[in-house]
Amino acid sequence: MIEVAILSGLAGIVIGHILTRLRDLRRNMDRLPRIESKLDALIAHAGAHFDPLDGVDPSVAEALARRKKILAIQHYREATGAGLKEAKEAVEDIQRRMLREH
Repeated sequence: MIEVAILSGLAGIVIGHILTRLRDLRRNMDRLPRIESKLDALIAHAGAHFDPLDGVDPSVAEALARRKKILAIQHYREATGAGLKEAKEAVEDIQRRMLREH
């Protein structure tokens, strides 16, 4: 009986730690677009060239060039295995960077 209580307590501690780490990770991921925007501004201010499509799957870039955002999101998900929310945010970020370049 005592072993079960100890194991339950340890499981609770481990689960609590994992949930805390996941919350911290989510907070950092939410800050990433702001950090990228600031970095883009610094690159532009320095006069350096930045290709907003560098590293972007060609099918995503082509869909964006044709103004097919939903198709771009689908291609992004296929290329990266990302979830819908993550893919939508990534495609919108690529769009913002493309607009800043032009």
